[in-house]
Amino acid sequence: MARALKHQHDLAERLRHIHETKVTTSSGVAATRARESGIQVTMKPASSALSIRARLRSPAELRRAFVMREILNAPVSLR
Repeated sequence: MARALKHQHDLAERLRHIHETKVTTSSGVAATRARESGIQVTMKPASSALSIRARLRSPAELRRAFVMREILNAPVSLR
């Protein structure tokens, strides 16, 4: 019984370590600093609840929209 509990504890520790490694490597410096300071980080999806009109008021979003249009549109040779 004690052997099984120790095995479960070791597995839980390995899982925690793997999770920490994954979070560190995939979420960047800001999330790591937030995690170290105890702040809960939530990732917002790219398509937030803002309307398209509200998003295009931002110059960065407007540039992004033009770039996406160039990428997703037909090639210039076919226009």
